[in-house]
Formats: sequence, structure tokens, C-alpha cells
Amino acid sequence: GRSLILKKRPRGRPTAGRERGPSPTEGRPIINIYRNLGVGLLLLTTSTIAACSAKSGEGDEGAEPQELIVSVTVENRNFQDMNIFVIRGSSRVRLGMVASMSTQTFRMRSEMMRSTQVRLVADPIGVFETYESEILRIEPGDQIKWTLSASLTNSAIFVF
Repeated sequence: GRSLILKKRPRGRPTAGRERGPSPTEGRPIINIYRNLGVGLLLLTTSTIAACSAKSGEGDEGAEPQELIVSVTVENRNFQDMNIFVIRGSSRVRLGMVASMSTQTFRMRSEMMRSTQVRLVADPIGVFETYESEILRIEPGDQIKWTLSASLTNSAIFVF
């Protein structure tokens, strides 16, 4: 019997009887990838630093930086643990959880707010009811104190 030996044929145009030589990039493509990746990361880092420094240079030099955080302190006097959410527009963002008979402070960054009108929501864990505050008009630097009573309808909220 005859044995058949298969040879791998190079792709592309035939070389008319000449042997194909090594590719000019043969053995170096990984180095080229890392070099290109390094250049890309350098450009990205440089543009990010430039954008941040341009943004931080705005405003008066003598003025104090405006507080970018709204503090939300929740005192839970209810017997249920509560998940606390903030509603801004049509989106609902979870701030965190407050255990029963405890107090927890959360921080809302101003870019998270996008609106000066928000509502807070207390959602008792394991219960199918929620309690929603009235509309609160807040600004960066404000503090919110929310006391959740045993009966959620008797809860009190203060913005100062």
C-alpha cells in the first residue's frame, strides 16, 4: 500500500516554485501587541489626567470647595430591618440596610442625585409594604435625619 503524506500549503498567492521566506513580523507579534497596548494605556492615562486637571482648575482660587455629599442618617426604631432607597426621577438607588433598633449613616454623592428633588424609601425586609417620604428638596452639603418609628406612618424626616 501507498501511504499519503499531507503537506501544509501556505495560504495566499502561489509563489511560482519559490520557497516563502519568513514573515518580517514572524516571532514578534506578541511584542508588537504589548507595545501597542502600552502606547494605548499611556495615551488613555495622559488624557484622563489632563481631563481631571482641567476640571479641578475651574472656579475661584480663594473659594472653599463645595461639599459634594449629602449625608442621610436613618434611625430605625422599627422591629424590622430596613433597606433604604433614594428615588430620583424614575430611578431607585439602594443606599443600604439599617438593622432593627439601630442607626446608620449613608452618603449620597451629588452626581448620584442629578436632581434636587428626591424621595427616600424604607423597605422592611420580609414584609410586602414600603414607606415613602414626601419630596425632599436637597442641595450638596445638606444632612437628612430620618427616624423610622414602630409604625412607619409616624416616622419623621428633617433636612438641615
